[in-house]
Amino acid sequence: MSELLRRNPPAHWTCATPAPEFSERVDFIESDEWEELLANAEQLLHVQSAAFADSGVGEAIRSLLAEEFAAELPDGFGPGTLPVAGDQQPDGTVRWAGADVVFGPLVEAGNPLAERFELRDLTLVRRVERDGDGKGTRVTGVTVEDLRTREPSFFAADAVVVAADAFRSPQLLWASGIRPAALGRYLTEHPVVISTVALDPEGMARFAADADLKEELARRALNPADPVGAVNRIPFSEPDHPFSLQVMYAENPPFPLDPAHPHAGNRWGYVNMGYGMRKHPRVEDGITFHDDELDYRGFPNMTVEYALTDVEKAEIAEGEAHLRRAGEKLGTFIAEPRLLPNGSSLHYQGTMRAGSADDGTTVADPYSRVWGTDNLYVGGNGLIPTATTMNPTLMSVAIAVRGARKLAEELA
Repeated sequence: MSELLRRNPPAHWTCATPAPEFSERVDFIESDEWEELLANAEQLLHVQSAAFADSGVGEAIRSLLAEEFAAELPDGFGPGTLPVAGDQQPDGTVRWAGADVVFGPLVEAGNPLAERFELRDLTLVRRVERDGDGKGTRVTGVTVEDLRTREPSFFAADAVVVAADAFRSPQLLWASGIRPAALGRYLTEHPVVISTVALDPEGMARFAADADLKEELARRALNPADPVGAVNRIPFSEPDHPFSLQVMYAENPPFPLDPAHPHAGNRWGYVNMGYGMRKHPRVEDGITFHDDELDYRGFPNMTVEYALTDVEKAEIAEGEAHLRRAGEKLGTFIAEPRLLPNGSSLHYQGTMRAGSADDGTTVADPYSRVWGTDNLYVGGNGLIPTATTMNPTLMSVAIAVRGARKLAEELA
């Protein structure tokens, strides 16, 4: 029987699924294998790149951005639509991928795989149990606590996969006495500079007609609870565009705008734009666990150490300059570019980083297995060892597919 024991609160996911490129990819996976793994991940998550391709408004925004940036970018890395996880419906709306899509046949009524799968709610994994502390150690299962009754119990397992998040997975390993030197270290995310722009009617009218605007607004009116309209992007590329831009169209700004503001009620609407930059991994950034101070669940409390260096600050300044160029091309800023506080991206990575050598700088091997163990695997954004600028879900799933295949071989 396969079991998933929940250890962490609900996750946040926007369904954005761009693929890693250039140095964002890990070097221990060859290019051809990367492409196959990413294609598999796209299939699992129902990824598509055409969710907004038929929007005339979105196309006009891409055309304006291409005028400004295309000559500076490699072929295939200019302005385009954002890949997202979801299925387009006949009425033009998108049914976003949720837990049902991620679980797939495991939660389909009547599916034989579903009969072998159990999802336990209100169950906290307290400890991963092992049969020793040396190299080649095997895990024997997990000790869990039923949060309704507070009763502990032990689940034996041929293999254990820890996939909470980039903070709680390392926390559980630490609490279990599994403490590789790099555990919790090399924390990265994406510094983000954001802004809001009122679209310039004259510029938009060069590439879109009134009928395109009416069609876009009519489509959005079909599902007013869904705030996502045409979303465009300029992906990460090297050497001249080491950041990622996302541009989301909206008929209203995301904040109240004084009716007297010269761009209030802008007929062509607005775009909310953000540039994601790299946080280069370094051992100084990460989590410190405190055995003598417990959190509200009784686990070693965590202190986060994280700082931007001069390298990141220089790339942030360059990204902000690009954002200003994009905004001035599209219209007028009604919210000036501003750097969000550290951690705002929510894309926490690197704390269980995978690598090709057990050299003290990695936690897991190239197949997501924790160094020094035979049957303990980890999953999630924490395995990503590189400096990335984009939403990490697709990359994490691709890495997980590779690890799952290896685990299946081991269990066969």
